[in-house]
Amino acid sequence: MIGGVLIRTDPMGLGWRACFLVNLPVGLVAAVAAIRLLPESKAPGRPRLDLLGLLLATAALTSICLPLIEGRQRGWPLWTWLLLAVGPLLLTAFTTQQRRLRRAGGSPALDLRLFRERAFSVGLIAQLAFWTSMASYFLVLALYLQQGRHLTPIGSGLVFGVLGAGYLAASTTARHLAARIGRHAITVGCALRAAGLLLELWAVTGDGRSLWWLLPGLLLDGGGMGLSFAPLTATVLARVPAASAGSAGGVLSTGLQVGNALGVGLIGLVFYRVVADVPGPDAVPAAFRACLLYVLAAVGLFALVVQALPGRKRPA
Repeated sequence: MIGGVLIRTDPMGLGWRACFLVNLPVGLVAAVAAIRLLPESKAPGRPRLDLLGLLLATAALTSICLPLIEGRQRGWPLWTWLLLAVGPLLLTAFTTQQRRLRRAGGSPALDLRLFRERAFSVGLIAQLAFWTSMASYFLVLALYLQQGRHLTPIGSGLVFGVLGAGYLAASTTARHLAARIGRHAITVGCALRAAGLLLELWAVTGDGRSLWWLLPGLLLDGGGMGLSFAPLTATVLARVPAASAGSAGGVLSTGLQVGNALGVGLIGLVFYRVVADVPGPDAVPAAFRACLLYVLAAVGLFALVVQALPGRKRPA
C-alpha cells in the first residue's frame, strides 16, 4: 500500500520505480537494530577477501539471471543465449577455484564442504523452488489487479494487504509448529498455499465474480507462505556448523534472488504468451489463471523437495 502511495505521489519523477523507496527507511531501521541487538562474532584469524571467487560467482549468476529477466522483452537476441551457455561454465570455474583455494590454505568465498550436509544441499534446492513461486506470483497478481480489475496502485496495495495479513499471522506461530513437527510444518504451509491458490483460481474463473471472492484465497495463500519460509531457513541452518553459518546464510540469500529471477522469467513467458493468444478484455484474467497453474506446480515441486530434508534432531 505504501508503494502505491509512492507511485501516486511520484517523487523525483521516478514513476513506478518510486515503490522501491519504501526499502530505504526499512533498511536503515534494520541496520541500526542489527548494530544494537545482534551479538558480536568474529572468525578465528583474519580471513582474506576472495576477490576472484566473488567475481566468478557474480559473473556466473549474472550470466544466468540477466537473460531470464531481459530475454523475453528484448526478443531473445543472440547475447541472451550466449550468456545462458556461459553461465554453467563460469559456475564450474568458480567451484574449481574454490577447491584449489581451500587446498592451498586460503579463505574461499564459499566452503563447498557445506554441500556434504544433506539439510543444506536439499535446503538450497528447496529455497530455489520456493522463491520461483514468490516474486513471480506477486508480479502477475499486481498485473491482474491493475490491468484486469483496473484497480489503482493504492487499491491493489490494499488487496495485497490481505496476503500480508495471512503471512504475518502464520509466521508468528510458525516456529512453534516447526518445533513440534519439524519439516512437516513446511508441508502444512504448502497445503495452505495450494488451497489458497485453488480458491483464487476459482475466484477469477467466470464472468462478473466479485473481487471479494479472491480475498479468502489470498489470506490462505499468505498463511502458507508464512508457514513455509521461516521453518525452511531454520531447518537448513540448524545443521550447519556455527563457523559456516554466515556463508550458508549468504548462499541461501543468493538462492532467494536466483529463484525470484528464474520465477519472474518463467512466469513472464506464460503470462505474455496467453495475453498474445487471447483477444479482448479476457486476456489478462486468462493469463493470470494460467500463471496460477504455474505457481501451483512450483508449490508442488517445493513440497516434494521438502520431503528430502532430514527430520528433527532427537535429543541425546
